[in-house]
Amino acid sequence: MIAYHGRNVSRRQWQFTVAVLACALIAGLGYSPILMAETHRYQASLHEADWQVSASVFECRLFQTIPGFGEAEFVHQAGEALEFRIDSYADVVDGGDLVLRSEPPPWNFKRQAVVLAELEAVQNPARVAFDTMMARRLISEMLVGMVPTLSGRSSFAHDQLINVGLSPLRFKAAYNSYQHCAGDLLPVNYEQVGRSTLFWPSGSRQLTAEARQLLDNIVLYSRADERVVGFEVDSFTDTAGETRENLLLSEERAFLVTNYLISQGVDPETIATRAHGEREEFLVVNPERTAADRNRNRRVNIVMLRR
Repeated sequence: MIAYHGRNVSRRQWQFTVAVLACALIAGLGYSPILMAETHRYQASLHEADWQVSASVFECRLFQTIPGFGEAEFVHQAGEALEFRIDSYADVVDGGDLVLRSEPPPWNFKRQAVVLAELEAVQNPARVAFDTMMARRLISEMLVGMVPTLSGRSSFAHDQLINVGLSPLRFKAAYNSYQHCAGDLLPVNYEQVGRSTLFWPSGSRQLTAEARQLLDNIVLYSRADERVVGFEVDSFTDTAGETRENLLLSEERAFLVTNYLISQGVDPETIATRAHGEREEFLVVNPERTAADRNRNRRVNIVMLRR
């Protein structure tokens, strides 16, 4: 028995009273019930924390393994914008409500945690991705020693919270290597130039500045990718005008493209050049009813062949 204001109460009554008072205190202070849930944290320890760089002219990756959870990575592909992703080995975190914070390390008492983003209904919680602006923000936070942390509920037990932290240890040196890689990236990737189309003004027999820029990028990529073994150049016209004249015009345009590629160092033996004129089976729009329809049919396709 325990004496309480002159009354004797049982230990069970005392424990119940304390629990009620604690709940009332929590409610009065405005704390969310989520704070009372069990929390599990995934983060590399001091001796495990390491950032690595995978570098090529096609892609730069700056990544850290998160033991037991997965991997965090900054990815910059040639011709694309920088992106940040957190990948898990399994759907550990539920995609319902996620919060991204920047938290100070335990030894930094001067900085406060800051909420960077709140996500709802994430379709693929096994890969949570952020755009360039957020990726750059995360880089700046880690360069000053902060710990970006993604928080959410466990997909296995909703009364459990999951925190996924990125250690800033050894980040600066790896980031310097990443910057060198990013500066050497190609301006385009294979998906952007592997299959390309040049459209022509009606009656045109000259390459525009825009067309030459596209062809320059095709040549630049082909020099960097040893898997590229050849090119197919196919030329087409609209149905306006005489059929024979259209065939000759498509041939002239095809060789304008082919000769430009050769002038930039492409081996002529690797280029297959074909002119099709207004052949019906190759019309994108058939029948042509408007000028816009004819514009779509008047084209030269360049396909880059890879082994």
